[in-house]
Amino acid sequence: MQKEELRDVFKQKRAKVVGELKQSADQAITKSLLSLSEYKEAKSVLFYLSLPVEVDTIAIVTDLLSEGKKVLVPFMLDNTINYTSISSFDDLTLSSYGVLEPVDKTPATKAVDVVLVPGLAFTDKGVRLGFGMANYDKFLAEKEVCKVALAYETQLTDTIPIEDHDVKMDIIITEKRVIRCG
Repeated sequence: MQKEELRDVFKQKRAKVVGELKQSADQAITKSLLSLSEYKEAKSVLFYLSLPVEVDTIAIVTDLLSEGKKVLVPFMLDNTINYTSISSFDDLTLSSYGVLEPVDKTPATKAVDVVLVPGLAFTDKGVRLGFGMANYDKFLAEKEVCKVALAYETQLTDTIPIEDHDVKMDIIITEKRVIRCG
C-alpha cells in the first residue's frame, strides 16, 4: 500500500480505540512513559498536545502544569515546527490545524532532550507514518534528541514505505509494550 492508503486505514483503526479501551490504553502508555529512563532523566520534553483520537498527552501536561512545571509545546511558524514553554492552558489557543498551540509564538532556544512525536502508524524498527506534510521529519532531522512515539497497539504494522526524508523513532510506547527501535 502507498502512504495515502495507509493513512486512511490507520485513521480508521485509531478511531476505533474509544471509551474504556482508550482510557485504559492511555493510562498504560502514560505509566510506561513516566517510568522511561530517558523521560525521567530529561531536562526538557517537547509534548505534542493530543487530539481526542490520539494517545492522551493533555492529562500528562495538566499534571505537570499543576506541579508548577513549565512545559514545552510545538507550534508552526513559516511552515516549520518551533516550540516554546507554557505555564498554563491559558497560554494556548486553537490553531488552524485544530490543535492547541501557544498564543506567544516566540521560539524557545532551550535545548530539548526528548520529543514526543505523533503519528498514524509505526513499525517496530521505528519507521513512522505521519500526516503527510513532513513537518516533524524536517524538525527532527535537525535535532539530536530522543524521539518517542506514543501509539496504540493497533497503530503498529510490519511495513511502511520509507522515503529519504523520513526520520525514525527511537522508542515506541503502546499500551502493551515499550519498543526500543534499532
